[in-house]
Amino acid sequence: MRVRDELLEKLQYSGQGLTTASLVETVGLDGGAEAAAIVDALLLLSPEAHLSGECWVASAATKGARVLRALRRHADDSERKLFRLSNALEGLEAHEHPTAEELGEMLAGSDEFELLPNSMIKRKND
Repeated sequence: MRVRDELLEKLQYSGQGLTTASLVETVGLDGGAEAAAIVDALLLLSPEAHLSGECWVASAATKGARVLRALRRHADDSERKLFRLSNALEGLEAHEHPTAEELGEMLAGSDEFELLPNSMIKRKND
């Protein structure tokens, strides 16, 4: 996988965003100013990411960001810690719904949500 693609994937599934230093470490680049400059340059030129304060975040234009936003919105609106995936994704068009594999990858690195059997989602941080 190319470095840019890996950076965008990490951002897409992070939810809160990641600092340049954490991205350098996460993708396994040799630390230092040069690696940080490379990460910053790649993300500055990528429409899929933007800088918010000190963290890089995925733009809402990505499928993963839209899915995570839908999960957060449903969890917040319903005030439930456990809910069906289909209920959370009702507001998204059918082609925006992730496959089981995509959802598994999306939530594997999430400290916010956990995928349970039978397409149930558990909010971890409540």
